[in-house]
Amino acid sequence: MNLIRWIGKGAIILGIVSILPNQLKSQNSNNVRLKFKADTIFFEPVVAGVKVHLTYQFAVQGDSSQKTKIHQVYTGCSCTATEYNDDSMNAGDLGKVDLTFDSEEWGADTGYLVNKHIYVIYNGGSQVVFLQGRVFSKDTLSKIRYSKKLHDFGEITHQIRVSYTFVIYNDNFTPIRIENVRTSAGPLVKWSKDMIHYGDSSLIHVAFGAGNMGRFSKVITVSTNLGNQILRINGEVIE
Repeated sequence: MNLIRWIGKGAIILGIVSILPNQLKSQNSNNVRLKFKADTIFFEPVVAGVKVHLTYQFAVQGDSSQKTKIHQVYTGCSCTATEYNDDSMNAGDLGKVDLTFDSEEWGADTGYLVNKHIYVIYNGGSQVVFLQGRVFSKDTLSKIRYSKKLHDFGEITHQIRVSYTFVIYNDNFTPIRIENVRTSAGPLVKWSKDMIHYGDSSLIHVAFGAGNMGRFSKVITVSTNLGNQILRINGEVIE
């Protein structure tokens, strides 16, 4: 049994048109074809850099007196590699094409929709199968947003408690969790420890007692599973 590993190149796809038509024309008289269990395989959303492993299963159909074998599997770019068995097969035999898609260069914040063609060339003709799925750009602190990072209370009457609610948004594909919120002396904070999924938001409630007269500026450190970020409140306490 020979196992062939092929890494597709975009330039080779162009070559299929020019080098294969005559060959396939003569081979199409061979009454054998590969019947794939699924022409398109959808993979779950991934973050850029993850390698996706898929298997295309098929059955050999046609004239039992004729044998067939896969000659080559072409992919659309060097990001996709395939492995397959090049032994001769009889009608009724089962086979597979294993594919690995490297998503490293395909990410987008909103999820890049990958739609790739895989050309399977065999001595009964050729067939095209597909892979589809979304690839999100890598998770970063910069993809955590807030309604604002600085809130100015303006003038506050002495000993009157005031509050403000910051909204945190997650634009990362991977869920985030607020692990802790620390403040400099004065403010009280409350937050949810539930996971914040892609596209969702959560709240950070900040209350300030205005116990000391004069200007104030307070730092609020928000710690998540991706790192720390700084929020601020300021204002002036008057009589």
